[in-house]
Amino acid sequence: MTVLEIAEAYLKREGNDGLWHSEEGCGCFLADFMPCGTPSPVCIAGHRGTFDGPEIDLVTMLQDHLDSQNLDGLVNARTGCWCVGKDLLDCTGPATYCEAGVKVPCDCDEGHEFHIMPREDKEDGK
Repeated sequence: MTVLEIAEAYLKREGNDGLWHSEEGCGCFLADFMPCGTPSPVCIAGHRGTFDGPEIDLVTMLQDHLDSQNLDGLVNARTGCWCVGKDLLDCTGPATYCEAGVKVPCDCDEGHEFHIMPREDKEDGK
C-alpha cells in the first residue's frame, strides 16, 4: 500500500474527512486527497466543523499501519529512498509514491545495515 492508500484507509476507518496542515493553512478532503503530492508529517486528521477528539498526525497513521501489518518502513521505488521509525516522511520527494515495506539485508556498497523493500519483493526473493 502507498502512503496515500494507507492514510486514506485510516481516515475513512476513523470517520475523518481529510487532512489539515495548520502551519500552511491548507487541507484536503478525501474526494481530492493529497493533491500536493508531498504530504507533511505534521498534517493531522481533519474534520468538517469542530472536533473534540485527539489530533492524529500523518506519521502516527502510517506507523500504526506499519506496526499492525508487521512492516518496517516506507520505500519509494522511483527514487530508491526509504525511511523508518521517527524519520518517516523526512524527505523531499513525492511521498504519495512511497510504499510500506520490510527490512532486507543490505547488498550495496554504501554501508547500510539494511534497506526497505516492498513486501512483495521480499516474498519473491528479489
